Amino acid sequence: LKTVAAIVRAASQKFVQPELWSVGAATGFAATSLGASFGSKFVAVSVIATAVLLPFPLVDWTSTRRVRAAGAPIFAFPCGALILVGLIAVFSVTMVIVRLCADPVVTKVGRGRVARAGG
Repeated sequence: LKTVAAIVRAASQKFVQPELWSVGAATGFAATSLGASFGSKFVAVSVIATAVLLPFPLVDWTSTRRVRAAGAPIFAFPCGALILVGLIAVFSVTMVIVRLCADPVVTKVGRGRVARAGG
């Protein structure tokens, strides 16, 4: 993302803080700068997302069932590729919670204060 910000900064002659960019914002800005239509942006993102996510269903997710030994922990922490799936799930749930909580906060505090507090 810092590379994207550096390219945008060089192209626009403006200072761009890299930490304020997200992948979606950067790709949307790049597509809009290139004059791409909404439909072509949608198709491009769909193709890229499919290419990135397609290998996940192909992973062998079978596990062996074991009888829990006495004194063993009730929850077993995931290992291998399953850790990535868990991290994505936690991130998604967090995003949903934050987005659902944002409207009441903006209504109560105001857009300006929320934007300043968010960095």
